Amino acid sequence: MKANAMRRRVLLLLGLLACAAPARAQTGGDLDVLTAIANRTSIRKWEPRETRPVTDAELDKIIAASFNGPRSSIKVVKIRDPKTIEQLYGYTEYGKWGKEAPAAIAVVVDKSERNFKRKGAAFVVRATYAAMSLGLGTTFQGTANRPAMQQILGIGPDQHLVTVLGIGEPKKDMTFKSPPRASLEQIVFDNFKPATRLAALQPVERAGISLDAFLKKPATSVLAFDPQRPVDERIQRTALEAARLANSSKNRQPSDHLRITNRGLIEKIAKWVNDPALRKAPVLFVQIGTNKPRPDSFGTQLKNDPHNARVVAPGKIPPYYFFEEDIAIARTQFEMAATAMGVGTRTKDVNGLRGSRKMAKTLHVPQNFKIVSVIGLGYASKSAPAPTVPLTGRVFREKWNKL
Repeated sequence: MKANAMRRRVLLLLGLLACAAPARAQTGGDLDVLTAIANRTSIRKWEPRETRPVTDAELDKIIAASFNGPRSSIKVVKIRDPKTIEQLYGYTEYGKWGKEAPAAIAVVVDKSERNFKRKGAAFVVRATYAAMSLGLGTTFQGTANRPAMQQILGIGPDQHLVTVLGIGEPKKDMTFKSPPRASLEQIVFDNFKPATRLAALQPVERAGISLDAFLKKPATSVLAFDPQRPVDERIQRTALEAARLANSSKNRQPSDHLRITNRGLIEKIAKWVNDPALRKAPVLFVQIGTNKPRPDSFGTQLKNDPHNARVVAPGKIPPYYFFEEDIAIARTQFEMAATAMGVGTRTKDVNGLRGSRKMAKTLHVPQNFKIVSVIGLGYASKSAPAPTVPLTGRVFREKWNKL
């Protein structure tokens, strides 16, 4: 009896230790989309490039899958030369570890495009999960001397370098742990009222589509929603959880969501953003964001960075928060999760729209926040796949415009 009791205690202790230990980053294999989102973490240590190089074919797969997302003026530079990688990461503020990356891609977007930073960040999200599907890991490197990096790659001033994304197989003898994040009840509001605590992503929510299959499908635009098909509560929660799990600069999580289910209010919002198709959406999510740090313990203020900050007054330099990039990452993961569960999304950017001020006042959005976008969630009665974009002239090797 004593031996059995001791055995049970040992097994219980082992179980508790397994739960407490940080999980290794799950990559590759038969990952489904939602499990991939739940297990994604930033990778800063890779297997040596000498023993586990990233092949040109792997980079091509990552890039091709990334271009299956929403279309924009994105162009990519594939970088495999170790000296170039080391030189580029030498100009980063917090990313000197990236010098050891076996390979990298530079993601570039035209500055003339509307919301170019958001579109560039959305592309990087897909590249991150495309790398995961191959058993590789990445990290979105933000703070850096971009003009110097663009000069190394031969990129002109009319282009914006979104990031240099180091890619490699995560180091086998290390564990990678994501930092704590705000809970859903801290970042989701339900028709003006704080939402009840929303359940975290559970195994029951796993989608019946693999990450690999998802990445191979071109993005689809919802042209009309089916108003007779409501969206299950757990699907909404899972999409919101995917947004919550998004990485952000200094883990600041600047993206909050207002869930709108009131039919009259949905119709008003659709009118304010000039998008009639959103009137039939079963539920809307209004994404709002703040340039200021949260007043709680989640996230820290990014220090003044002389490379990225804009001088607004003599001797005064404001901190650069990567606000545009962070909100785009959260929104992209929301859309990915919804699509993986067979639900459609239709997103409308609010920047500069005539009705944005009226909407902010009606929704009681605090002054230090601004409305970023409106996302309609529902089953599509009519949709259309995005047109295929030829990669010729969009993908370069080592240097800008070098095919």
